Amino acid sequence: MSENKSSRIAVVGAGITGLTAAYLLSRQGYEVVIYESGEVGGLVQSPSIDGFTLEAGANVFNLKPAIEQLLTELGMRQDVVFPVIERYRQYVWSDSEAAAVPQSLGGFLRSDLFTPREKFRIVTRVFRRNQLFTDREDLSVADFFNPLLGERLVGTLIDPVLKGIFGGDVRSLSARTLFSGLWESAAEGLSVVQHMKRRRKQGHKKPPIFVLRGGNKRLADRLLECSRDNGALLVNDSVESLRVDDGKWELSCSGGQITSFDATFLSTAGPQTGEILKEFCPSETIEKFRTLSAAPLAVVHLKLEDLGELPKDGFGVLFPSSAKAKVLGVMTNSVLFPHVAPSGSNLVTVCLGGVGDRDAVTLSDEELRDRVFQELSERFKVPPGEVINIKRWRAAIPQLEVGHQRYVDSLKALEQKYAGLHFLGTDFGGVGVPDRVDLVYRRLEELGFLSEAKSSEFRRAA
Repeated sequence: MSENKSSRIAVVGAGITGLTAAYLLSRQGYEVVIYESGEVGGLVQSPSIDGFTLEAGANVFNLKPAIEQLLTELGMRQDVVFPVIERYRQYVWSDSEAAAVPQSLGGFLRSDLFTPREKFRIVTRVFRRNQLFTDREDLSVADFFNPLLGERLVGTLIDPVLKGIFGGDVRSLSARTLFSGLWESAAEGLSVVQHMKRRRKQGHKKPPIFVLRGGNKRLADRLLECSRDNGALLVNDSVESLRVDDGKWELSCSGGQITSFDATFLSTAGPQTGEILKEFCPSETIEKFRTLSAAPLAVVHLKLEDLGELPKDGFGVLFPSSAKAKVLGVMTNSVLFPHVAPSGSNLVTVCLGGVGDRDAVTLSDEELRDRVFQELSERFKVPPGEVINIKRWRAAIPQLEVGHQRYVDSLKALEQKYAGLHFLGTDFGGVGVPDRVDLVYRRLEELGFLSEAKSSEFRRAA
């Protein structure tokens, strides 16, 4: 049920999630206060250095319906920039070289990533009902896809992709959470082909990737600007604790201020959420929050005059665990988006760390530089260039591991128990920015905070 329009609402966290919630709530007429002690935008940061537009967090977005609708509302649709190479490729490291991931049936049949036996096995299995069926509560991504692809291909294809997105381990990440649509189809006994046909009938299609001219951080800045235009306030302070008293939510900040609200939206995740809720939640519930780990990430931006043997028709190369690389992936940003680099220069972003290499973020700038250029030289014959910027994220990406649904269920149980307490954090599922935006729309609609007109707009877009 929706709160009264005069309700005061606290939004804790000014990443894309919290800012989207603040914008939508303030536009609906609620009195909104946003709390953030760090950088507005969270992990979406876009420093501009020497003519280069850098992305310290999400390098690209997918143009899914919810974020497209949001950009249109914000007057930013004209700032969307698509790749200059329409049919660009994504590469993975395989057998000592960068191999293109096939994007069509013909490409699959011609690809050297698969042996003839593997091609035959996959073609036969995608038509087979119950091939991915499981009556288990959850499975790791590896265990879920092994019956379809086999262990080698899971390691060659699925592993590097999820390392690039989550910095995680396919043997630990939750298939039910990360591939929820396919999981539901598998639980019904459908084949992979039947699942794909169902999605096409529902209007699903692969969204194009894009960046925002001037940097992806502009989305956060615009959300904050529009929220303020609607009367929202930004408080540069951290929320240390939260408690409920006679139906009102009292937030205690590090500066000593205590403020009362009718409802609170937490866009924090894991241990931070547990710390905020520690005054009234049972210890076993707080312990659940503390067990949610996050992958660290070091992001190194390079100015290169020569790309060597890096692919010139794709967005970069991802590395599976079997490659024993000291980096997670290499993104050739200016190949697809030339405007992010000055004419005659190339912008390349290298990511290191993840759950398999947590110490990467503790390396010095010099050590990171040496590691990056050693990998680029040995694998792609890239001459040393110039390091433009280094960003370290100690806790970048929450690890949504096997059994994660129980975690989400515990969040929903708290919402049922405590009226006015709501969760929007990445631990609710979906770490990509478009998924975050979609989740905020869906959750606000589900909780009754969107008007019927706004709900209808969202349903039409989705």
